[in-house]
Amino acid sequence: MEALFKVNPAECTLCYACIRRCPVKAIDIDFKAEKAHIDDDRCIGCGICYNICPQSAISYRQNNDDVEALLKKPGLKVALCDPSISAEFEDITEYKKFAGMLKTLGFDKIYETAFAVDVMAQKYKDLYDNAKGKYYINTYCSTVVEYVEKYIPELMINLAPVASPIMIASEITRKIHENEDVSITYITSCISVKREVEKYEKAFRPDTIITFYELRKLFSKHNITESSTEFYDFDKPFANKGYLYPISSGILDAMDMYESNLDSIITTIDGDDGINDALNAFSKNFSDIAKHINPFYCKGCLSGPGMGVNNSRYQRASAVSRYAKKRLSNHDDKQFEEDLKNYASISAKPIFKLNDQRREKLNYADVEQVISTLHNLPVKDEGCGACGFDNCEGLAEGIIHGYANADMCLRRTINSQKAYSKFKVQSDERIKMLKEEITLLRSSSDSNEKSLHEYQNMLSKTINILAAGIIIVDKNLHIYEANESLIKVIGEEAEIINEVVPGLKGADLHSMLPSSVCSMFEYAIENNESVTKDVTVNGTKFVLSVFNIAEKELSGGIFRPFHSEGVRYEEFEKRILDVIDQNLLMVQNIGFLLGEGISNTEKMLNSVIDSFKKQKK
Repeated sequence: MEALFKVNPAECTLCYACIRRCPVKAIDIDFKAEKAHIDDDRCIGCGICYNICPQSAISYRQNNDDVEALLKKPGLKVALCDPSISAEFEDITEYKKFAGMLKTLGFDKIYETAFAVDVMAQKYKDLYDNAKGKYYINTYCSTVVEYVEKYIPELMINLAPVASPIMIASEITRKIHENEDVSITYITSCISVKREVEKYEKAFRPDTIITFYELRKLFSKHNITESSTEFYDFDKPFANKGYLYPISSGILDAMDMYESNLDSIITTIDGDDGINDALNAFSKNFSDIAKHINPFYCKGCLSGPGMGVNNSRYQRASAVSRYAKKRLSNHDDKQFEEDLKNYASISAKPIFKLNDQRREKLNYADVEQVISTLHNLPVKDEGCGACGFDNCEGLAEGIIHGYANADMCLRRTINSQKAYSKFKVQSDERIKMLKEEITLLRSSSDSNEKSLHEYQNMLSKTINILAAGIIIVDKNLHIYEANESLIKVIGEEAEIINEVVPGLKGADLHSMLPSSVCSMFEYAIENNESVTKDVTVNGTKFVLSVFNIAEKELSGGIFRPFHSEGVRYEEFEKRILDVIDQNLLMVQNIGFLLGEGISNTEKMLNSVIDSFKKQKK
């Protein structure tokens, strides 16, 4: 079965928004592709990542093709409409026109699931009346059920043994048309129900499920509008207060129960933060809470991720209330009671499956070690929370497990910037002095080959003393100069060549480094632009910065170890200042005139200096 949610690698920029926001940390980092990846086994289908992604790189499983295939098949085609239609299709002025649009699309019968909510409400009333001191977590929200199955399995015994509206509505529909060939399409604001129904045999569930967003796409594809369709009323049976179900507390109206701070036996919790806190508290202190839980992982079904409108939750709640009043204005109480009695025997039962996804507890020493690389605060420090985790320990565990990155730590980023700023202030004057001396040398040059060779040696000595890997290549991607640090990373073959040809001069870059690295140099030379990315060379990860030295002729690259905090700016500062001090006198004493032959070498040294100066601005 196709995953419920997936990331489009072409659109993902690895901004960490989804990773930070995922309530169960089901999104990890594909380091090879440098993209986010959703672990379908850990995912609970809440859709938060889908709604929050700024690049719209996350999508969910679409079923419009399945619907169109069903509509072409023989037999009775039935549409079951979630009660949230009143919040979604407020732009359609008459609900009978909405039913007419579904009729035009090809459905033969159109039912409201709100009646199934009323049937379900009666089952909950019976359950509470016979609870005998046991407290239940209501199970109409499939995301809440998945959360319990995967992350608080000890609460599975408290999951209410009552089927969800989608399963009750499916059974009612098949009972009404028990002697007919029926195909059922469920239309909803919820995405996670697409996975909920997979637990059930096909004979007891809808044949396919689409969201309101998908339905709007079908209407648009077939040019179906309110003005182009005739009235068509929903098919019976009609609902009562089940119309209020999309509002978090609406199910309590259908149960004829109301929350009271004094004597209520049930409490409503909605939103992912509230649900996570409430269920964990219920697990640890259920006797203190002593209430049934009315849970919605969204802020009610009217806030489901499959909604196709962007108005506020409060506007949607008002639309639900108005629609309920309109539908109940001519309500036939007697007929409703008769229908409720006829379908009270519906035997739909929920299926709960243990799927423990809790991660193994890590060795605390390993966690401490990771935290120490992030910042110099005490390990027990709670942290700022900017990374999306509750504390620094949570981020450290995420880094170890692979679903987080050290770059998500705001404090680490700030500390790195401060370290570089300090280095920049102290070294600006020295760099300026060196540039002035280089300018002076150039004005007095005489193109002497011997002096040019000495100047090139100075460049080689300068870059070879640096811990970072340095390389300079020409437009044909032939190596002009590579320092010892990079040669060691490339490997034994490069070290052997270096003994014969110092600095790997003239070697083909493609034969030394991965194609992804070569592509960065090609891009920089061709577009005259600098580029910085994470790369892997022989199993070691680096931050590679590529910059132009001579436009479309020469390009330089700096390989910084990925896990060096702030690329160890303090160490770099000390070494570069030492190099400058040691070479400044020599530079001043070189009394030669350099012509065009020295120009490129001068640019190389200037570019190395400027690149380190501009890092992390």
